[in-house]
Amino acid sequence: MKDKILLVEGEADKCLFSAICCEERLGVNVKVGSPFEFGGDGSGKGNALKLLPTLLEQMRDGQIKRLAMVIDADFKEADGLGFHETLKKVAVILKDHGYKVSTTLKSRSGGYSIKHSDGLADFGLWIMPNNASDGLLEDFIKNSISANQKGLLKTAVEVVGTLKTPLFKPIHRSKADVSTWMAWQKVPGQALHAVVGGKLVDFTSGEAKQLMDWLHGIYA
Repeated sequence: MKDKILLVEGEADKCLFSAICCEERLGVNVKVGSPFEFGGDGSGKGNALKLLPTLLEQMRDGQIKRLAMVIDADFKEADGLGFHETLKKVAVILKDHGYKVSTTLKSRSGGYSIKHSDGLADFGLWIMPNNASDGLLEDFIKNSISANQKGLLKTAVEVVGTLKTPLFKPIHRSKADVSTWMAWQKVPGQALHAVVGGKLVDFTSGEAKQLMDWLHGIYA
């Protein structure tokens, strides 16, 4: 196992962040994976949080040199969490493992880089979409698309909005918007990681640039 780990929620996130790491020339050094791939009980945010103490112990004994996690904030009305409660849950775990967690964590360059009391490498945390708001990875994608894609996304959002009896939950609206937009690309229906190679997201500005800077800061 590589000793630089990026923990994500599931397979789609893994494919996307693996593509990003390769694009940013971090892929050789960073292992991206879901909780299941690192010994957890399965995928998803809950399993990522459950596994985190184990990975932090592996940081302490030297098995892992760098560790970061990307998870969704989700929505308070849906799962009782949302951004603020998600941040609190992670903060409690980190504090129990010797990280310097103040009463109000502040992000740096978009994401979090949290120091350890004994000088271990900083722990990296990015809560989708922007370390401030409730939401999902797809909200980050919507906020970061390339200029030449904005018209197409706008149309996709409008079309999804005309559905009289959508089957998806309201909290998954951004997933429906992004899936519709992806279905109208030159190669329809590709997985989310295609936004990297297909230049559909602008990683040179805004939140996407902050994400790149955060990744390089953690894994430098």
